[in-house]
Amino acid sequence: MAASADAGEQVWKFVAEFAARFPQRHLGFPGMREAAAALEQAWRSVPGMTVESESFTARGGGFLGWLHPAVLLYLAGCVALAFRSGWSAAACFLLILGWGGGRFILYWRWPDRLFRLCSGWNVTGRIEPAGTVSQLVILAAHWDAALVFRWIETAPCRYACRVALAGAAPVCGVLAAGAVIADMAFWWSLPAWCGAAAVAPVWRFLDDRRCSPGAGDNLAGVGVVREIAREIACAPLRHTRVITAAFDGEECGLLGAFAWRERHAGQRNTGVCAEFRYRLPLRNTQCAAERPQWPDPSFRRIGRFAGKGGGTAGNPAV
Repeated sequence: MAASADAGEQVWKFVAEFAARFPQRHLGFPGMREAAAALEQAWRSVPGMTVESESFTARGGGFLGWLHPAVLLYLAGCVALAFRSGWSAAACFLLILGWGGGRFILYWRWPDRLFRLCSGWNVTGRIEPAGTVSQLVILAAHWDAALVFRWIETAPCRYACRVALAGAAPVCGVLAAGAVIADMAFWWSLPAWCGAAAVAPVWRFLDDRRCSPGAGDNLAGVGVVREIAREIACAPLRHTRVITAAFDGEECGLLGAFAWRERHAGQRNTGVCAEFRYRLPLRNTQCAAERPQWPDPSFRRIGRFAGKGGGTAGNPAV
């Protein structure tokens, strides 16, 4: 596919302007409805694409809100170690590992019931094919931004080390609990006690409620999806419906994507889902990002897939 010469500049312009206009983009934050309306309007600039925004409700605070009870559980495990109650300590540390793994790896949502409901908005577009629909391509990114977090602002160079130590502490706790159960020497539990120094500051991890600019994660992806849609709309694919999606709530555990999938479960044909992520250099207080490379390598992969449905209309390069 031949991409527009200024597509990369259009992506960069969109990222810079949108991030500056809507700096606080997190599920449940004030102003998210206005930001979604502005994003919907920006996508309506693509001719031939039907655009709409869909609201959903989710409990966004649960994704990171579990950190507070995790700190209490860890300290309770350390107290259990002091009293040589190995099984109680092991239960505390294993619960932390299981809960954390379920939230960050398996994206469990049942613990979210403990947190309040808030509204989010997904912005989607649709480009119909030149012929009968036989397959589907979904181009997705997310437009919400992560929280800054106090650790990143005060000590960015040590942020990764702090997170790694806090993550390793429950593992040390399990080993220490095993040592207590095996009636080994007390000093085997010292690593778990040292881990408390890394875990305790996690309590203040969410104190700062400001958002990062979110330029590389993931407004650049939203801009690229729009420009790809613009190229496809100029010459619609044969037999391939193209859906573009800008999801809200990604930073809270893919909540917008889950909501969209559940709402449209019966409307999806066999196809491919391509998500564009641009991890660009960012600063806390300014939208500093390198201009995204254009065209994205996935652009031709989408074209090759669409070609399986009978080729594309007016796109000999596919």
